Amino acid sequence: MVRGLVRTQRFSAAPRAICSNCDCSTFRSRRRAGSPSAAIRRGGERPALILDDQVITYRQYGDMLSRWIQALEARGLKKGDAIATLSSNRPEALLTTSIAYLMGLRITWMHPMASEDDHAYLIEDSGVKTLF
Repeated sequence: MVRGLVRTQRFSAAPRAICSNCDCSTFRSRRRAGSPSAAIRRGGERPALILDDQVITYRQYGDMLSRWIQALEARGLKKGDAIATLSSNRPEALLTTSIAYLMGLRITWMHPMASEDDHAYLIEDSGVKTLF
């Protein structure tokens, strides 16, 4: 059963700087050299994502990841749980992929042009707990 719809936001608000001293156990525990968290630490103020005229740095991306992971952990999501992403090719889709990797979640992709019946089937069949 889907616990709730998590709405993505356009990157208009400045993220809080919590990544460097994050309390989120998942983000802190991923220290492998090839992991997204390692790339974020190395990237600093270099551009990570560019959306139209807005540039998101690696530090800002890390801050967003940290906030989302903490929110999902507070909702009770844990390693092995399933999430679904219903999105076109947008930066938010990359964010959900990184979140799934860091938290050990299973991810199901849903096409925005698919029917409601197709979406309902995918959600039920994969055991999705949160829909992005």
